[in-house]
Amino acid sequence: MSLSITIRRSSEDDVPAITRIYNEAIANTTATFDTEPKSVADRLAWVRGHDDRHPVLVVLIDGRVVGWAALTAWSDRAAYDLTAETSFYVEESQRGKGVGRQLKSAIIAEARTLGYHTLIARVAEGSEASAHLNRQAGFKRIGVMREVGRKFGRLLDVEIFQLMLPTDTPCTLRSMAVEDLESVSALGIRSKASWGYDAASMSVFAEELTLSSEDLRKLTDAQVALVNDRIVGYFTLRGHGDGRVELEHLFVDPSCFGRGIGRRLLCAALEEAKALDAEELTLIADPNSTGFYQKHGARIIGQHATSISGRHIPVMAISLRENLRISSEASEMDVGMIHGFLSQSYWAKGRPIERVVRSLESSIPFALFHDGKQIAFARVLSDEVALAYLMDVFVLAEYERRGYASMLVRHILNEPRFSEVGTWLLKTRDAQGLYAPFGFVSFEGTERWMQRTRPGNKTWTTGRKT
Repeated sequence: MSLSITIRRSSEDDVPAITRIYNEAIANTTATFDTEPKSVADRLAWVRGHDDRHPVLVVLIDGRVVGWAALTAWSDRAAYDLTAETSFYVEESQRGKGVGRQLKSAIIAEARTLGYHTLIARVAEGSEASAHLNRQAGFKRIGVMREVGRKFGRLLDVEIFQLMLPTDTPCTLRSMAVEDLESVSALGIRSKASWGYDAASMSVFAEELTLSSEDLRKLTDAQVALVNDRIVGYFTLRGHGDGRVELEHLFVDPSCFGRGIGRRLLCAALEEAKALDAEELTLIADPNSTGFYQKHGARIIGQHATSISGRHIPVMAISLRENLRISSEASEMDVGMIHGFLSQSYWAKGRPIERVVRSLESSIPFALFHDGKQIAFARVLSDEVALAYLMDVFVLAEYERRGYASMLVRHILNEPRFSEVGTWLLKTRDAQGLYAPFGFVSFEGTERWMQRTRPGNKTWTTGRKT
């Protein structure tokens, strides 16, 4: 008989069970370095000390609490705000049944929703099952603290595990309007100020970044990024009629730094420049953002003398004449490269080349080529009518973060042979931000499975209660 498993945020009514489970771990395991049992009053104070950003979850089987997990602040110092520590405990009778794995997945999902960038887990010597579960969840061992605790008469090491979370924030883009000018001007100035410029420099920047309706009229294109209807970034383009388009401005609100919004804006600007048949996109890069543009293929082509005395900043260019093409011809697939990548990936680690060849023969493969070299791959299993399953999507590391994955996924979804497909499925550990802009959403009850359905089509679920 299947068990009814539910995971939810805790309430004060759960505190006696949380206390019981924790005291069991204190008495019998090295999962905690507490050595004396805790009272219900102590655990109640602990639960009350966890706010919405630091939740405590409980897992119930047939209505009874059998485990809990928490996100706890790694430090009270403000710069650590995007980092949290995870902990989880399952009562002894339910260990080894997958309960801990589901609980760990749920607390990671909470962290991702809350916008955390890094999760930390400390695992003491003697807690091998916990270390294994953390590795299964994607945590990497980054260090060890030697003999930092004494329990059960032994000095114990503590391993440190870390999980880096994708922090891309879904956003929508639209054309900039006159009524946006005050907001985008203030955003640009606020973004510049966050880089620590002095008052004199900011005075110059404020004048340069204040846009008027006349400025907007002269631009070739200008778009804003919105999150929950709030403008969080923008770019402006100006064409020069000589095969060159200039990215005049690209700014993201400081509260959204590191959330993928700048990359989304740049990709949109590049697409617009390509549509204008430009040969390259040029820009004058603030030294604080040079690295960002270099990651997206920009190269330094000169120096620009600014109106700030004695200051020169890089002029950069991104070529728009890349020799790119996408093929679904099986004979063009670089089987050796595909096998080399997949056999080292988290989802297909160790897959032998014979199985890679068989998978290519049994599905519809797609390859993205750059100057004749295959740099990306994906494949689809489909009846080409009702259902399609997108699999094994990857871009070689040296070509990441240039929009190639989005280009490949967009091409596949627009492939004529899939025009009648009502439901798309895929599974991913950490690339939800890639697929969300194409209409993929996570299944109810899981974060890894995603689907895209036409209106009126069946929405899939895991069948689990969570």
